[in-house]
Amino acid sequence: MDLLDTTLLDALKRKPKKLAFQTVYSHLNLLEWLKESLPEWNIMVPQNQSPALSEWPSTAESRLEIISWLKEKKYPDAEDLINGACEPLALFLSSRIKNSLLEGTFVDSLTVMSSCKSEIETLDPEKAAALVFGKCLNNELNAPSFWGLEFQGSYADYLFGKDTARKNIIAAAASYDIYVMPLYILNYIFDNNELGEKQLRETIEETAQYSLHAVGLVFDKVNKRVIVADPNGYLIPGSNIEFLKIPLQKRKAKPSTCVSRYDLDSRKRKADAV
Repeated sequence: MDLLDTTLLDALKRKPKKLAFQTVYSHLNLLEWLKESLPEWNIMVPQNQSPALSEWPSTAESRLEIISWLKEKKYPDAEDLINGACEPLALFLSSRIKNSLLEGTFVDSLTVMSSCKSEIETLDPEKAAALVFGKCLNNELNAPSFWGLEFQGSYADYLFGKDTARKNIIAAAASYDIYVMPLYILNYIFDNNELGEKQLRETIEETAQYSLHAVGLVFDKVNKRVIVADPNGYLIPGSNIEFLKIPLQKRKAKPSTCVSRYDLDSRKRKADAV
């Protein structure tokens, strides 16, 4: 079992732990990795800040209505699903991008995401919940098969950085004219404070831990492009989430729960300016 596999297990356990690896705060590393797999294809990643699909539900009232709807449908942990809804939202966004490609109306993923967000914000909260979470009621979010029965195997088979994921991407590019598949990205959620080992053991919040983020890859074979459908949109520098850099490399700075790559780069820029 390599470092990616063991870090994936840490992410799935959601156990608070200090960050030991280098991170990045843009999709550039992902773009470069995808380009290595498909050198002749155009890789389209989020590049501009915009209202993210993952900001839904945007009001406390609609959130409570959605939680109530999920509980009525006997979903085991409604709040946890809403807090970590990247996978159903990534599937929803990917499906809409696929439809726009089939209809010949696709401009960019930002336009589709804005349309998706407007749609579910305008709908009655229960109807929006059924649209986004309907599939979750009969499928647990614990395997790539959530995206379709053709996606057999484990998260590692579709994990950014793994050779198995690269093989699946190359195979997908050679398949249908328009095709959607999942891709999972390891990231780290930073805390506002530097937590000690005792605090890490005692924390019950989703913070200071490795996490698994889901995006969709939408293949447009005719135009030789891959659209990365990330419900979070552009990765905001200085936010509390950064992607793990691939290939994995140990941090030069000491392990931390709050000092990000963006923080380290900001310190260096300030020091160089003096």
